[in-house]
Amino acid sequence: MHSRNLVCLAILCSALWTPACSFPPKHEYQMAPGQAYSQELGSALLLPINETEKPTQGLEKGEKGVFALITEYLEAQGLEVETLELAQYRKAARDAAEAARRQMRSGESSVAREVRFADTVSHIAKAVGSDAALVIVPNMVMRAGEMGGRSLRWDGVRRKIKGTTNWTMSGNTTAASLHVAIYKGDGSLLFKGYGGLDILWAMNAQKRRMELITDRLEDHDNLAEGICVAFYPYFGAEQTCY
Repeated sequence: MHSRNLVCLAILCSALWTPACSFPPKHEYQMAPGQAYSQELGSALLLPINETEKPTQGLEKGEKGVFALITEYLEAQGLEVETLELAQYRKAARDAAEAARRQMRSGESSVAREVRFADTVSHIAKAVGSDAALVIVPNMVMRAGEMGGRSLRWDGVRRKIKGTTNWTMSGNTTAASLHVAIYKGDGSLLFKGYGGLDILWAMNAQKRRMELITDRLEDHDNLAEGICVAFYPYFGAEQTCY
């Protein structure tokens, strides 16, 4: 895993704070050497959200909006994006897992192991008739963050904790993040990363407890920022997410 916090020259940033001088996000990601995005990889099969990891209760509320914003983000990078109906994907995933098992049994290796998702990628693409150069897998997950004052930092973002007008807080808690994985059509993993989406809880000062936010995962700007961070720096280290 790599964590990057590349910054502009401090003198320049302090003298003239501009979007081009924004600090790139400090977050967790992994990118295969020399495998950053290039224009010849101009098409992607975007799998349905939250299908390869079981989502935590409370995250399903944001699935539709986050998925739509992921699609918009990828199209803004110049990708031609294919999506699948949920039933179509699930059937393809079942068929792909069986095809991968048959392929493993017919191979020369005698080492028995479980079928991994990467083993099924090429079979999924074939099952749905896709020749996209990339297969992108999105999942919403809960991730640890660090509270400081009235805000929470996690996965490359910082968000104010609602209900903390007269409170300061410290310690750790969890918040919603997007995890993305990008594969080549043959199942080779190119990139995976996390980006913070939003806080799901607010402080109820009267009751002195945290409560689930009813309009959680509805802030367009927060979600768009977290999606950008999750894909950073696959589409170029010169990108800014803030």
